[in-house]
Amino acid sequence: LAGNIILVVNQDETIGLINREGVQILGYRDEREILGKNWFDHFIPSAERPSVRKVFYGLTHRKSAQVEHYENYIVDRHGQRLLIKWFNRLLLDDAGNPIGTISAGVDITKQRDAENKLSQYTEDLENRVAERTKELADIAKQLREALKKEQELGELKSRFVAMASHEFRTPLSSILSSAELIEQY
Repeated sequence: LAGNIILVVNQDETIGLINREGVQILGYRDEREILGKNWFDHFIPSAERPSVRKVFYGLTHRKSAQVEHYENYIVDRHGQRLLIKWFNRLLLDDAGNPIGTISAGVDITKQRDAENKLSQYTEDLENRVAERTKELADIAKQLREALKKEQELGELKSRFVAMASHEFRTPLSSILSSAELIEQY
């Protein structure tokens, strides 16, 4: 499996086997630099050691169900954190007693970073859409209020014109009547 770590961790937490790709992923040149080291003390970030050890202990002491798939960070030789997705199997001796685990791991750091960036981008986009929707709702509210005021002004204008027309018509009628009378004589 090119690009994957194949790793055997013995019951005493030491590394019993690692493939060439695993050596390279961890930043080493030769497996002899890694074999025999305590996996947890050298390659698991200190903050995660208790939880990863608990899973390993539960598996190797049959205290928990088989943990086939597991994700955790490891630290390479240069201190870079890599997120690894593991597929684990319990190793048994001829008598059926646990002697360690064999694990195949895939570096999913870049994939997870891309997923996180996509998730952040989606969240930012959703926030922008929500802001713009609110802005548009505010504008629509302002337009409704302006339309209502325009309708009110239209009604006032109609009433004014009706009133003014009535007020002008009454004196004009009498003036016209008077003018007609004057014209007849």
